[in-house]
Amino acid sequence: MRYFVLGAGSWGCTIAQMLKDNGHDVLLWAHSEEH
Repeated sequence: MRYFVLGAGSWGCTIAQMLKDNGHDVLLWAHSEEH
């Protein structure tokens, strides 16, 4: 399954990593290139 995570803060990165570790395709979006 494909997921889109809006926000690359601590929670967004954690959720994205958990989804990726479970074999899902993940797109992580951040407002700023710094994150």
